[in-house]
Amino acid sequence: MAAYAAHRVPSQPLRSAAAQLEALGRQLEQEALPALSFSERLTWSGFDALALQLDLGATLPLYRSLQEPSHALHAQRLAAFEAEAALAAAQDRAGFARAVLVLAAFSEIEAEASAALAELEVTGWRRPATRSEAMAHPPAERELLALVHELEGLKRYVSTQGAELGASLARDLGYPEGALSPPPFDALAREVGSRGADPAACLAASPVAAVAMGRYQERLLEASMRSVPDLKVSLQAHGSYRRSPGADGALAGSLRLEARLPLPAAAPVAGQLSAGVSPNGAEQALTLSWPRAVDPHALLAAAASDPAEELRLELERLEQEVVRLGHALDGAEADLAAAELRLLWFAHDVYGLQEPEEALAAARRRAPEPGLELHRVKLRADLRFARLALAEVVLDLRFLCGEGP
Repeated sequence: MAAYAAHRVPSQPLRSAAAQLEALGRQLEQEALPALSFSERLTWSGFDALALQLDLGATLPLYRSLQEPSHALHAQRLAAFEAEAALAAAQDRAGFARAVLVLAAFSEIEAEASAALAELEVTGWRRPATRSEAMAHPPAERELLALVHELEGLKRYVSTQGAELGASLARDLGYPEGALSPPPFDALAREVGSRGADPAACLAASPVAAVAMGRYQERLLEASMRSVPDLKVSLQAHGSYRRSPGADGALAGSLRLEARLPLPAAAPVAGQLSAGVSPNGAEQALTLSWPRAVDPHALLAAAASDPAEELRLELERLEQEVVRLGHALDGAEADLAAAELRLLWFAHDVYGLQEPEEALAAARRRAPEPGLELHRVKLRADLRFARLALAEVVLDLRFLCGEGP
């Protein structure tokens, strides 16, 4: 897990979202700062007379009706992004833990199956060379032949899948190829644990619910902002220098307090109402344009569903998933108990043991003869698959409930 944490890289969509939020934050900061502008123009009329124009302007923002709502929305977007990043990290950790569990189980199954099949070959047992020979195989040996075929298929599967998974994990962790050795499967399964919190506590602590609530709060603030007129008040200063051919240079300056208010987004035309006052007097202006430019954000907002209804549906789907995983956990526990019982029967019949814990411990040791060893390996493989299925359901539940791994 330490190596995973050191090498994990957030997904490209998350990195893009982080960059966009950073840019929006800088934009909000810049909008509240004074703005300066400068321009210069030199004209050479008839290639014998020069005219010079210099302009310097400054704008000091004094008030914006959307300033506080914009900062509140940005803060909420940051909080929602952090919740989504935490959810993605938890999902990636759960996926990594699942991959390590699978690799550990497959490695042990492959090792035991290889050893059991090799031990059988040492005894001189040979498989039928043709289908005709297999069909004529004595009834007493058919079960052994079928078990050999089953273990060989199982070995091929876990060997192929395990090699691909091991190579992928080694790349993700920065290990050399073939250098990754997973811990014992039983120890990993114990680390995963069993049942977690009850459904009510799970829903209350779920990072999925936190992300849904963050989106809901964000949409509420966006809707609130759309209902507030974007009134801006600023103090504007302008200075200029003009020098024409045959005349001395002249300086001029002005100071103006100005307010601007765009027309509402619902208006049929686009436009802006402005008013200004300066030492020389006051003025008012109205500009209109048609057709108004299409605002994609407004179209998306109009087509979006009700935030409260969307939140209700997301939480309802989360609750249904928690319930489904609870049922899956019941089934996985029953399958594990059945697989364990079959191994207990084997230990009872072969070793004559009566105590379950003692019998399970004995079933970890090699059986007294090759045929029984094949049965033992197959039963232990079934037990590992059952424990793996249970561990995967537990990991899914722990992820939904915000409990790790």
